[in-house]
Amino acid sequence: MSFEIQKWKAEAHENAAKTVANMLQHPDSLDKVEQWRRRYMRNKASAEARLKTAVQSQLDGVRTGLHQLHGALQDIKEIKKRSFKLFTARYKLISLILFLQQISKACEHLNLIFTVPDSVKKTEALINEGKLLLAHKWIVLNILILSTVVKCSLSDLEATRDELLLEVHKMAQEEEGPKPDKTVTSHLRLTLYTITSVKKSFNIHVSSTHRADKRAEEKKTNMGFSVPGRPKKWRDKAFKVLEESVSNRFESLDMELQDRMDDKMWLVKHLERTRKLVLDDLIVVKNLCQVCFPPSYDIFDRYIKMYHKALSVMLERFVLEERLDSNECISLLTWIKEYKGTDLMMHPELQIDVGFLGPLLSPKVEQELLDTYLTTTKNNMMEWMARLAETDLQDWNRDAPPETDMDGFYNTSLPVFLFKMIDQNLQVAAKAGEEIKLQILDICLESMQGFQREYRGQIRTFKSKHFEDRMQPVRFVEYIVAIVNNCKACMDFTDQLKERLVAELGRATFGEDKQRSFKSVVDCFAQIGEESAGYLLDEAFLDLEPFFSQIMTPTWIPSPEAVDTIIVTIEDYYNDFLHLKDKFFDNLMEQALKKVLLEYVRAMLNKRITFKDYEGRRDAAKKITEESKKIEKLFKKLAKANLQPETQCSVLSTLAEVIKLRDTSMMALEISGIANKYPDFKSDHALVLLLMRGDLTRTEARQLIMETPLEGRQDTPADDPAAFFTQIIVPPSVLDKLETLKETMMKKK
Repeated sequence: MSFEIQKWKAEAHENAAKTVANMLQHPDSLDKVEQWRRRYMRNKASAEARLKTAVQSQLDGVRTGLHQLHGALQDIKEIKKRSFKLFTARYKLISLILFLQQISKACEHLNLIFTVPDSVKKTEALINEGKLLLAHKWIVLNILILSTVVKCSLSDLEATRDELLLEVHKMAQEEEGPKPDKTVTSHLRLTLYTITSVKKSFNIHVSSTHRADKRAEEKKTNMGFSVPGRPKKWRDKAFKVLEESVSNRFESLDMELQDRMDDKMWLVKHLERTRKLVLDDLIVVKNLCQVCFPPSYDIFDRYIKMYHKALSVMLERFVLEERLDSNECISLLTWIKEYKGTDLMMHPELQIDVGFLGPLLSPKVEQELLDTYLTTTKNNMMEWMARLAETDLQDWNRDAPPETDMDGFYNTSLPVFLFKMIDQNLQVAAKAGEEIKLQILDICLESMQGFQREYRGQIRTFKSKHFEDRMQPVRFVEYIVAIVNNCKACMDFTDQLKERLVAELGRATFGEDKQRSFKSVVDCFAQIGEESAGYLLDEAFLDLEPFFSQIMTPTWIPSPEAVDTIIVTIEDYYNDFLHLKDKFFDNLMEQALKKVLLEYVRAMLNKRITFKDYEGRRDAAKKITEESKKIEKLFKKLAKANLQPETQCSVLSTLAEVIKLRDTSMMALEISGIANKYPDFKSDHALVLLLMRGDLTRTEARQLIMETPLEGRQDTPADDPAAFFTQIIVPPSVLDKLETLKETMMKKK
C-alpha cells in the first residue's frame, strides 16, 4: 500500500512539474505566478474541506447504525424471553381444551341415548323417500338443507350405536351390530354417478363417515375393539365411482363415432365433441363440485387428472389402432397443441395450468404419430407433384396456345398449384408447432428437388419427340416459352416463400442449411429455364441451318438471300420470344446473337473456298462487313439496350480485315490484334483464314503464325463466358482441302 502511495506522489509531482513548465513557457507568465499559486491554494483548501465533510458524514452514519443495531439486539432478547413464556402457557391451554372436549363428548353421549328411536325413524324416512335424488329438482339451498338433515340423522344414529356397543364390549358381551346400510350406499353411488347433473355432492356426510372410519381404526389400534361395518371407505368408493363416471362419459362419445368411410371429417368432429364435453364437465366441477367436497380432497385436480388420463387412453387408441392419413394426423397433433390453450384448459372459466400433468401421448406414441404424418405427407406431396407434372405435360401437346398473364407472358397453371400446395402444407403444419413446420419444410424442399428432376426429364423427352417429328406438337415453341416462364415464376415464388419464412421464424431458427436448400432450388429452376430456352434456339437454328451453309460459297457473294432469310426468320421467332419474361428474354437474345455469329464464323472457317485474287478477297470482306451491320441492326432493334450487339458483331469485320488485307507484311500484326482481342483464337483458326486468302502456302502461313502470340497458346474452357472461337473446331480435312485448292490454282497460273 505504501508503495502505491509513493507511486501516486511521484506521479503527482511529475504532473505538477509538467503543468508549471507549460504555464511558464513565456517570460510574461512570471507576473502571474502569485495569482496562480493563490488559486491552487484555494482549490486545495476547498478539496480538503469537502473531503473532511464526507468523512464526517460517513462517521455519523456508522455511529447511528451501531446505536440501532444495539437497540435491535435488546429487542430480540426481550422477544425471545416473552416467546418462551407464551409457549409455556400454550401447553397448559391444550390440556384444558382436551379436558373440556371430553366433558362435552360425555354430555352428547347422554343426549344420543335418549334420542335413538327418533333418529332411527327419521333416518329411515329420509332414505326411503329418496330425497337425495329428488334434491336435484330444488334450488341449491334446499339441497344443502337435505344433505345436512341426512348427515345429522346418520351421525346421531351411528354415534349412539357405537357408544352402546363400546359399553357392551367393556362388559365382555359379544353382540354384532347391524350391517352397513346398503340403501344409503346405493343412493350415494347414484348421486356420484350423476355428478354433472346434480352439481352438488354429499360433502358433509362422506366427510363425517371418513372421520368415523378414522376413529374406528384408532379404537381398534388402542383398545382392540373393531366397530362392525367399519371402515366403510366411502371416500375411496366415491373416487372409484367418479372415475367410472368419467370413463362412461367417454364411452358415450365413442357411441357417436362416425365411420371414416362415410365422413372424411369424422376425427375432427369427434375431437370437437370431446373438447366440448371435457370443457363443460370441468366448468361444472370447478363451479359446483368444489364447494361440495372438503378442500383436502382436491376434487378439481382429481377430476383434471381423471379426464387427462381418459383423453390419453382415447388418443393413443386412435394412433395405434386407426390407420390415420395425413390430414387426420395433423388434426390430432393440432388438437393436442390446442389442448393447453384457451379453447380448453386455459379457457377463461377454467385457467388450468397443465404443468403438473404429463403429456397426452407417451413419447413413443407421439413419435409414431409424427412419423406417420411426415411419411404420409411426403408420399402425398410426391404423388401430387407427379400428377401435376403429368397434367402439365398433357397441356404441352394441345393444339391451343398456352394461357397468358396480364403482361402477355405465356404460362401454365403449374407454378400456382405447386406453391399453393406447399404453402397449404406449411400452414397446416404450423398449427401443430414450429418444430413440425420446419420438418414439413424439409420435406417440401426434398419433394421439390425430386419434382425438378422429373420435370427436367419430361421437358427433355418433349423436346426429343418434337425434333424427331417437327410437325408435332403444333405449339412446341409457345409451350417451351411457357415452360421457361414457369421456371421464372417458380424462382420468384421460392424467393418469396423463403423471405416470408425467415420473417416468421427468424433467421437463426431458419438456419443456413435451409438458406442453401432454397438457393439450390432456385438455381435448379434457373438451369431448367436456361436449358429450355436453349431448345428455342435449337428450333430456330434448325430452320436457319440451310442458309448458314450457303455462306462463303461461290454463290453467296452476289446474292443477299442467305443472310436476309436468316434475319427474317429470327424476326419471326422473335414474335414468340416476346412472350418470355425479361430475365430469360434478355439471356435468350444474347445467346441468339452469339449463336448467329458462331454459325457465321463457323461457315467462314469450315468452307472449302479459296480466293483467286485480291478483288475476290475484297468483295468477300465487303460482303461480310455489310452482313455484320445487318445483324447488328437486327439485334439493336430486337434486344434491350444492354446487349450492345456492335461489340459482339465486330468479330466479323475483324476477320474480314484479315481476308482483304493487301500487304502481307502487316498480316502478322493483324493476326496478333485478333489474338489479343480474343483469348481463345488459336493457330488453327488463323491458318484457315490465311489459306482462304489464296496468296499464302501452308508453310508460309505457319511461319507467319509463329511470329504471333498464337504459338503455344493454352486452350480456353468451352464453358468460359468469354469463349467464342473455342466452340469452333476446324477439321483437319478443311485444311487439307484448302491446301489442295491452293496448289491447284498455283499450277493453273
